Amino acid sequence: MSLLACETRLTILKEICTGEPIGVGAVAKLVGCTGSAASKQMRTLVEAGLCVQGRGLFYRIAPRYQVAPDAPKALDLGHCVVRLDVQDPK
Repeated sequence: MSLLACETRLTILKEICTGEPIGVGAVAKLVGCTGSAASKQMRTLVEAGLCVQGRGLFYRIAPRYQVAPDAPKALDLGHCVVRLDVQDPK
């Protein structure tokens, strides 16, 4: 779960949890970092098994963690579902 504690990775997961592939350039723009930093974050998510890399540098959520397409943004971790569309109560 420490993987989800990183705000950058959480932002990326919120974007890709719908199952649509996203490129490294779009990830970099989304989180406001360099392409190299975005690649490192995506590599971390792939190594953890949360994401898979498709053709080229396009990534998507691993099918085993994807919830139904019409469901809210969430990750199905098996023992729990992590909602990603909830606002921070700050």
